[in-house]
Amino acid sequence: MNKTQNVRLTMHLSLRMVLNQNLVKFSSFTAYPGLKESFDKGVDNEQSIASDQESHMRNSVAAKQSVRDAAIGYILDLKSKISACAIVKEDRILLDSVKFTSGKLKRSSDNKLVRIFETVLAIGAGNSEIVLEYGVTEQFLTDGSDLLEDLKAQIQNLLLNKAEQKQLTAQLEQQFKITNVPLKTIDAIVETMRSSDSVLYGVYKSARGIKKSASAKASAIGKVMDTITRQPLPKAKITVLKYESNKALVSGPDLVKNVKIAGTLGGFVLKSLSTGSYLVTVSYAGYIDQEVIVHVNEGVLTRFEVLLTKSVIETVT
Repeated sequence: MNKTQNVRLTMHLSLRMVLNQNLVKFSSFTAYPGLKESFDKGVDNEQSIASDQESHMRNSVAAKQSVRDAAIGYILDLKSKISACAIVKEDRILLDSVKFTSGKLKRSSDNKLVRIFETVLAIGAGNSEIVLEYGVTEQFLTDGSDLLEDLKAQIQNLLLNKAEQKQLTAQLEQQFKITNVPLKTIDAIVETMRSSDSVLYGVYKSARGIKKSASAKASAIGKVMDTITRQPLPKAKITVLKYESNKALVSGPDLVKNVKIAGTLGGFVLKSLSTGSYLVTVSYAGYIDQEVIVHVNEGVLTRFEVLLTKSVIETVT
């Protein structure tokens, strides 16, 4: 879902909320129930398509990241074995061939990480006789080759997933057109209420007027609570990433730093956000981390809750 579609979905959700809160005021319009049913069905379909997009991409990114982490761990392990051998043998050339850090590996692009992986495996295989006693066995190298192929497969899978995303984006665009058919008639009905119910008219037009603005700033208010007791969990650790980039960074341009912890009631505020989608990760001692995707738009104050589950279930003896 691109930014324009994100705004349109938010607009439709806002309009549905306004209409649901004012059902009685439309009771005199015989055509309205059918129009409202068609509109609601359209919005439900939009949400379903958008949810599929987010779920597919998120799962692919998570799977690739898991293999990336395993690959980095393996490369560092193999490096340490080769380095130990090189130091003992006083082989400066061999030692220099594996001069890379954990930080460099984590910052590397997928393709570059693959090249580094291939290189270090080749070094291990090319010096198999002297590095054998340091744990670089034939099985160890075979395991590395299998992990490398898995990494390549996950990278390719993510590329294929992005192609599927384009299809879902086109499908969502078509659904917007379908939803807009009953909505235009509802617009006409609301227009007749301009004088008789100025409050409803103003609220409806405000929701209808949500526009895309790349530079617009918006806010979101969240609350962290225990899943079972619904009690607030104050001062939780909040990390916010720009979701569109699909990057799990802990620093850099995709990290949103303007998170304000609101008091002691488990609340927090995300301020001055550009229109778009954000991945919010919440951590709290003794609880399982939780991730939620939050959509923010100009003119809409987004409110959401994050429910955390205890990591260890306490039993009464």
